[in-house]
Amino acid sequence: MKRILAAVITAAVIIGSFPMGIITRAAAPEEKLISMKFDLGGGTLAGRTGVIEIEAEEGSTIIVPAAPTKEGFIFRYWKGSEYYPGDTYVVSGDHTLTAEIEFPRWTLIVILMAIGVFCCIKLKKISGKKD
Repeated sequence: MKRILAAVITAAVIIGSFPMGIITRAAAPEEKLISMKFDLGGGTLAGRTGVIEIEAEEGSTIIVPAAPTKEGFIFRYWKGSEYYPGDTYVVSGDHTLTAEIEFPRWTLIVILMAIGVFCCIKLKKISGKKD
């Protein structure tokens, strides 16, 4: 009963400080606390930016946090292997998961097409050709 209560209290503390990283097993006093870091890759998660750090007991299981957001970019996965929001991760040593965020390829294609059209119009004006 004490172990179950400790797990609930531990989860409540984590939920209060970092809502997406939930510890599912409480540690015995002799267990080691491990530093888990989540590098948001320039994005924002729950109003926070930069690197979010939590401590978890070695061997405990945490839930990988939600995807950070970044204006105009797409979140792919958490890198440090490849984890997705909601995946479970067994803590085994200090570890950093970094948000893999990329500029959407279709946006780049649209920009390049617009540049191409603009250049063609300018060239036609310069050369005096009309369609």
